[in-house]
Amino acid sequence: MKFCLCEAANKSHSLFINVALNEGNGEKYTKLVISILQRDSDNKAVQTVTFFLDFPLARLWFTDLAKPQFEGEMQQFKSHHDTQRGIKVTARGTKVRLSILEQKDSNKKSLYLELDREEARTISLEVLCFLENYFRCYYYKALKDAF
Repeated sequence: MKFCLCEAANKSHSLFINVALNEGNGEKYTKLVISILQRDSDNKAVQTVTFFLDFPLARLWFTDLAKPQFEGEMQQFKSHHDTQRGIKVTARGTKVRLSILEQKDSNKKSLYLELDREEARTISLEVLCFLENYFRCYYYKALKDAF
């Protein structure tokens, strides 16, 4: 199952945060799929980069981003098969910059989106609200199954 949790945009870029849940074929994954899309002057997609963030780490990151006084940088890099991906969030002053890097073989793509603090905080609270409800349901089900 995959659905859009929230989105933001400026004149040339869009940010999408989707939820990906799967509990089939012996696999279980729960990820936030964070994508930045670059558009041309005709508003057509030119390039997209994506990062898959695990729920527990997403909870930590978005908790920090929701704090108005947060200053600093968070980053993570992952390698899956022959694709390397990286995400970096930098909060300085009134801006929050989200950068995603994707590299497969010699093909390297990188995009970033700058948000103002209030927009980043609103997105963070939306994500945290979803994660809180998800974890509440997950633990309730685990307790119910245990008894």
